Amino acid sequence: MRFPLDRRVAVIALVVAVVVVAVTITAAHSPPARDDRARRELLALARRQDRASWLVEFDFTRTLANGEQLREAVTEANRPPVHVLSSGTTVTVDFGARTASCTNTDKGPKCIEQADDPSLASSAVYREVTALGAYRVERLSGATFAGEPARCFALAAVARPWPQLGDRTEQCYARDGVPLHSSIRRGQGVDSRDAVRVIRNVGARRLAALVGRLDRERGASGG
Repeated sequence: MRFPLDRRVAVIALVVAVVVVAVTITAAHSPPARDDRARRELLALARRQDRASWLVEFDFTRTLANGEQLREAVTEANRPPVHVLSSGTTVTVDFGARTASCTNTDKGPKCIEQADDPSLASSAVYREVTALGAYRVERLSGATFAGEPARCFALAAVARPWPQLGDRTEQCYARDGVPLHSSIRRGQGVDSRDAVRVIRNVGARRLAALVGRLDRERGASGG
């Protein structure tokens, strides 16, 4: 999982959320117990995810507060320094130094490109919010996705949640850090992804096929 393209806004939101939580915890004088072993395992797996080469096809489900569901197929690939996220309407490619994204609209593809800030990789975010007490880590029961056993964890907000992590975020990984499941619970509903196919050691040709979609849509948008 990667975080939104506007990294500056994300940093500001993270700092505000952490300050609010820090003040709340200080006033209460009773910070919640922290499972340091679970936290270390979560961060280690998140770092492996960022460094490994993999491609995962996910079944994405958005469940709204009224019970309605929206579903689509999502493909995510990682071959450092390139990271690709492709869904039915959007493809985003993080090249390491810059990020490009195209979204299909009623008026055709709309594309943006900007300099990238790699400091907000998921492992870095998890490390900071848990170190500062904004979220606590919980170990969850193991599960199986796409035929692979997974190690699962939850990040639960201690006070005011950060919008990108919601009230509760769950993450499941294979032993080598390949992401197999994620879910984010916010007030308006839950977004979840379950792996249905996993490919390791992604080659340049397979990655180029995903990046090619971005190039085609950028051309169609005049970008």
